[in-house]
Amino acid sequence: MKWALKRHCSERDYILFVVGCETGLRVGDLLKLTTKQILDLKG
Repeated sequence: MKWALKRHCSERDYILFVVGCETGLRVGDLLKLTTKQILDLKG
């Protein structure tokens, strides 16, 4: 499924899908995330 999304969807949609699957976050929570929040998690 990931390869199909990567091929036919935008990079944003692909990343949202993968992060949602890996973290279990709901769509509403994913859409509220900011780049800064993600980068802060990396340390």
